[in-house]
Amino acid sequence: MNRRISGTLIRCVLVAVCGFAAMAPAARGQTTQEQLEYVKVFPGSSPEYQQLRIERDGSGVYQEARQEADPVNLQLPAKLAEQLFDLLKELNYLKDPLESGLDIAKMGEKTFRYTGAQSHQQTFNYTTAPAGQKLLDLCERIAESQRLFLRLEYTVKFDRLGVNDALLAVDAAMRRERLMGVPHMLPLLDDIINSKRYMNISRSRADAIARALRNGQSTGEPSR
Repeated sequence: MNRRISGTLIRCVLVAVCGFAAMAPAARGQTTQEQLEYVKVFPGSSPEYQQLRIERDGSGVYQEARQEADPVNLQLPAKLAEQLFDLLKELNYLKDPLESGLDIAKMGEKTFRYTGAQSHQQTFNYTTAPAGQKLLDLCERIAESQRLFLRLEYTVKFDRLGVNDALLAVDAAMRRERLMGVPHMLPLLDDIINSKRYMNISRSRADAIARALRNGQSTGEPSR
């Protein structure tokens, strides 16, 4: 009886060990999800708070309140997402300080946070690190683009007379190559194009912007 129990226990242990051995390679093959977070706090400005979270695959969220009920979901092109994380690598994944320490006017408290195998963050007013300046510029452009989306969305819903001015702002950003990560703007543009509620000049401008977005003329993939 005891020998049968001992034999059963040995077999159970062997099965467990084999199971762990089989699972180990799979576990080693798993990759840690990486995320870049950018937060800017600037009291007295509009908005006073901005937060941008970008995943390695380019999916992301933009919000203008710490507790945002309805954040903007966005999708960046693969090349732009790759550039963001390449810059993080150049910055040693934020292990090193970014603050320059120079006596420069306050331009908002900015924080980069990297989450991956390890998590690091740096808060600064101004940085002289070239990769830090590039990363900041890209994040500012992405955030600006989401603000343009929110403005257009608001005018479409509540202020039809303001739609043309909102479109002019989008067009200006696109011409300056500052429009990034706004494929979610296309349904709004299509609504304007196909609705006679809007002025012809607005419909024509929306059509030109939509065609540029669809043809990749404003892909959000900055030149290196």
